Amino acid sequence: MRGKTVAIDSLSPESRNIDKAARVIKAGGLVVYPTETFYALGADALNERAVRKVYEVKGRSFSKALTLIIHNRESLLPLVAAVPPGAEKLMAKFWPGPLTIVFKAAGILPSLVTAGTGSIGIRIPSSATAIALACATGRPLTATSANPSGLRGFTRAGEASASLGEEIDMILDGGRTRGGTASTIVDFTVPPPVLIRTGTISREMLEKCLNIKIAAS
Repeated sequence: MRGKTVAIDSLSPESRNIDKAARVIKAGGLVVYPTETFYALGADALNERAVRKVYEVKGRSFSKALTLIIHNRESLLPLVAAVPPGAEKLMAKFWPGPLTIVFKAAGILPSLVTAGTGSIGIRIPSSATAIALACATGRPLTATSANPSGLRGFTRAGEASASLGEEIDMILDGGRTRGGTASTIVDFTVPPPVLIRTGTISREMLEKCLNIKIAAS
């Protein structure tokens, strides 16, 4: 199975292929999958050994926390210590979509995922494949880009295969992704919330939703 590439329809992914990928992840393996922007490297975020492999494959510093995806709002609650009212407003407005919200992490998450910070960035993607995979696994998935640390994100499965193919277990090839700007990141672990990274969703859009000014990082 190592490095096996499976073609999927990114708009309506076939359940049999999603189920195959979910079994790989549940067994502690790594799966490359398309999101609405770039290809991502997915692992079970609750499996510390699998998370460690994500860091090692990317050459990512263990001091940098990973971001996660989930498939619905209910999946968020076991992963975070609290959901601030402001975060609720942004979730209602921008999820599913390119908005990552940083919460105080619950004890269920391995410290390796949070890089010892005690906080975790989470989003619900608008990608049908990413949502289907998270739903099929029933676990939060790592959503770091499927490329060596420091390089640009990949928009084609073949790029990820050429770069990481020997180190991963399965690649879901949904064709070329649109690339572009990564997700906006807002930190709600401190008041007022802090804009960590500006992406598709602008500061003005966030402030209009919250009716407050957002601090810059």
